[in-house]
Amino acid sequence: SLAFDTSLEEILPVLCAGGKLVIAKGGGSDIRGIKVIVTEHEVTLISTTPLVLNELNKEWDGFTTVDKVISGGDRLQPGHIDAIAKTSQVYNTYGPTEATVCVSYHRIDDISQSENIGKPNPNHQLLILNNDLQLVPRGTYGELYIAGPGVARGYLNREDETSKRFINNPFGEDKLFKTGDLVT
Repeated sequence: SLAFDTSLEEILPVLCAGGKLVIAKGGGSDIRGIKVIVTEHEVTLISTTPLVLNELNKEWDGFTTVDKVISGGDRLQPGHIDAIAKTSQVYNTYGPTEATVCVSYHRIDDISQSENIGKPNPNHQLLILNNDLQLVPRGTYGELYIAGPGVARGYLNREDETSKRFINNPFGEDKLFKTGDLVT
């Protein structure tokens, strides 16, 4: 949907690079329709959610022109991409609206690592902290926080929620966004 925050991330880079953009009617919920569009327009890159990828994965043999697939918006599981990864390069991305959408990506070379959100994009920091806002040891669960120039200042007219989610950064001068996501 053009109203969805990631639409800018998916539309503008293609157009700025001089590419051809194809938008599926109905937000891409018709998998057979997507297959027709991909074939007809010789689409080389698909950017969508893991749920849609899971459905495309079931019929992937007909997607011969696609060499890159970008997933984002939810947890990507190996079964969502086992057929896709045999013929196309798959990237898993992560980022909430509050951090200007995409703050990290991971090129998946092994589908068992499909959930990996990768390293932060330039000018961003991903911090895994405990309840005391201290860094957790590698391999330990903690809450993911985001810092960088793309982090919003807060929620419009929602001061209580802003004070809970946009906090002072104990490691720098900028604000941290408290994602609520637990990661290792």
